Amino acid sequence: QEISLEELLALLKLPRSAQNPLYQVMFAPSPVDTAAFVLDGKPMEFLPVITGTVKMDMTVETARQGSCYSFQMASASSLFEENTIRFYGRCLRQILREILSGRALTLDEISPL
Repeated sequence: QEISLEELLALLKLPRSAQNPLYQVMFAPSPVDTAAFVLDGKPMEFLPVITGTVKMDMTVETARQGSCYSFQMASASSLFEENTIRFYGRCLRQILREILSGRALTLDEISPL
């Protein structure tokens, strides 16, 4: 908190590049429940805007519709191959299965594989 990003990068001897030096993945929860959008008593539909660009090296977005959740992953094609993103998607599914299993697990007990 008391040190600037530039000082931190210098202390860690990290090179400056186009990538963010501290993190490369962004998790973005979209509106918690799409059914909650009501304008003048009429339901509104949440429609994500697909821009074809990513804000970070990888972005994972989630949205809730009723009792279901959907996830969308976007990544910089110059950094990740499609098979790698598919693998990460399978890992995310496995992590969610572990969390929803009902067992009391610590973070180190959750396996993404």
